[in-house]
Amino acid sequence: MLGYGFKVLGLDPIIGMAVPLNLGSIHVLKKVGMRFRGMSDCLGLNAERWELTREMYDSRNKGGAG
Repeated sequence: MLGYGFKVLGLDPIIGMAVPLNLGSIHVLKKVGMRFRGMSDCLGLNAERWELTREMYDSRNKGGAG
């Protein structure tokens, strides 16, 4: 899915948002390699903003996976 976002849709970076108490979502954002970038308003909620750049993605997937 992330590869599709970068390669087909041309997104860079890909952003993830999660409410701080949603530990499951935060775990997924970390697992895919996203990095915490701060707090931000998301639909009126104070949410964590996570980011994955194409460069970060490519360095994690050197074998061409994704």
